Amino acid sequence: MALILEDSQEVTKKSIQIPKNAKEIFKAMAQVYEPYLDTVEGGKILKSYSKDKTYNKKGTGNEKVNGKKDAPSSVGVDVAKMRLSRQNKFAPNTIQYQLYGGELANNILRKGIETARTTQTVDKVKPPKPTSAADIKPTKPEVKTIDTPNGQISYKVNEGADNSRPVFFDYLEDYDVWYVLDEFIGRTTETQNWSPLIKPNMYQKALQEFTKYGFLKDFPKDIVYKWMGIIMKNAAILQANTELAGHTTFFPIDDVTDWMENSLGLEDIDVDNDYNISYTDKNGKKETVNVYDYLDNIGFYDWLLMPDGSSAWSDFGLEPLFNIFQEYNSELPAEDVLVLVNRCLDIAHMRGDLSSIFIEGGRQTLSRISEEITKQTNKTVILREEQIIRLKNSFNHYGI
Repeated sequence: MALILEDSQEVTKKSIQIPKNAKEIFKAMAQVYEPYLDTVEGGKILKSYSKDKTYNKKGTGNEKVNGKKDAPSSVGVDVAKMRLSRQNKFAPNTIQYQLYGGELANNILRKGIETARTTQTVDKVKPPKPTSAADIKPTKPEVKTIDTPNGQISYKVNEGADNSRPVFFDYLEDYDVWYVLDEFIGRTTETQNWSPLIKPNMYQKALQEFTKYGFLKDFPKDIVYKWMGIIMKNAAILQANTELAGHTTFFPIDDVTDWMENSLGLEDIDVDNDYNISYTDKNGKKETVNVYDYLDNIGFYDWLLMPDGSSAWSDFGLEPLFNIFQEYNSELPAEDVLVLVNRCLDIAHMRGDLSSIFIEGGRQTLSRISEEITKQTNKTVILREEQIIRLKNSFNHYGI
């Protein structure tokens, strides 16, 4: 399909503009695929592309809809990367591919991302996830960033090959803002669910074996890799929580309003530059409220808790976690991964017990395990010379 996409090249600091003529096509596509919009993967994406958005003040559009400025639709650069990754899992002739916006959306987002790469920006980036963790291989890196409460941190990634992605990006895509909001709607517990967590007795056994022999002799090594997966998953959730709590430089307003419309059934959603939201509820009543107050009123922030009862967002814990994740790859021996796990569990933040979202019992458990390990290491243990060298090198490498 031939379509002029010049205005899709307009990339703001955090978003890609959707051309007005493209929106009309998306509306037509939404009518064709209407039976699948609420039941098939990608349906909510096509609904998002086809809906009109207006702003009550400081709008950027020139035309007016019902007396309000028509705001151009946009997609965050990080969201665009995620959508492309998911869309490309399907063949172009499938319903799912078309519900993600078909070839039209694919071209718009791809060209917008290419333009964003040449734009000076410090946006958070979620590249497409690798086909599998085992496929990750070293390549010449480019530097991308993730938004944290204390600014941005850099990841070395190669934009030209999916298999060069840091494994953590896989978790950032799967456990994003939409995941957290949907988990809240479908909640079965009074507070956020962080399970599964690392089992303390298994963690202690691994440490005891490692300190005794300098390597994991009998302990199942696959469990150590699963521990890193637990930590990365919950760190990704913590990142999404922190964005939704307003503790990063970018609030995901488009994700929140899309969720309000698609998951809560609210209509006629308008947003101003101060994040005040006007909407029509299921009873046809018009409401206006600030987005933070809205989330607070429905109990979202009361639900957003760590197992220790503290608020589940972090101002100081995310950056050191992300830095450790950069050191991980699937080819690391289990002993090196165990050291990384240990370093992650050691990270603290001022808001509460950060380790409680990774291991059962949190800091109290880690203190008990540390005491037990200390007692063990005071005993006489005979190690071969090569075991001592390996153990020493492992600790020296990771600054322990």
